[in-house]
Amino acid sequence: MHALTLAENQSHIQQRRSCSLHAVVDTYILTVPKDKYKKAVETCKNRVKNEKMDYLKSVELVSIFQRNSLKMLTKFLVKKHYNKSQTLYKEGEVADRLYFVLSGEFKVSKKIVVVNKKQEDHEIVHEAVHNQGSSGRPKTSAFPLAKQREKKTTRKKGVLDLIIVTERGVLGDEDAVMEADGHTYMTTCECISKTADVYELKAEDFLREGKK
Repeated sequence: MHALTLAENQSHIQQRRSCSLHAVVDTYILTVPKDKYKKAVETCKNRVKNEKMDYLKSVELVSIFQRNSLKMLTKFLVKKHYNKSQTLYKEGEVADRLYFVLSGEFKVSKKIVVVNKKQEDHEIVHEAVHNQGSSGRPKTSAFPLAKQREKKTTRKKGVLDLIIVTERGVLGDEDAVMEADGHTYMTTCECISKTADVYELKAEDFLREGKK
């Protein structure tokens, strides 16, 4: 652990140090006055907030929100990183989050059942028994009487790709904004680019700010 990290733990509160730091090898330490450190941290936080604010303004889904609501949403956005083939959510999971795409591509798909109906023709065969000449031995012969059509149905499970979502797109919103308890995602979302970044937002935070 670096010395700066140790000092950071208590830089925001007014109290004595709870531990001592001793160098066991030759060490170079950069010290920063507390007030300047706090100012630098605050500057970084504000820059991140402004970046989130500018991003939300560019997303159609939330662009109509009031400024104060957007400002509140920036506090709840959590940046997440994904690699290719990783899933954001799966069909059937509880829909409690929505995702704003910062970069990369995501594929939305849905499980389906393909029903194949096929008609087959079958001959109805009539058998006739008659005597064969003078021998008197019975002989059976068959000949088609009619044709009957029979419907045969087969079912096969598959996956249907619905859409590709890229930068500034929103994922999971249609399911997450449903206010029914236990509502689940109706689709599966998978990262298809090498890497991707999103902002994750809890549905409850989105709904609360959206009603203001």
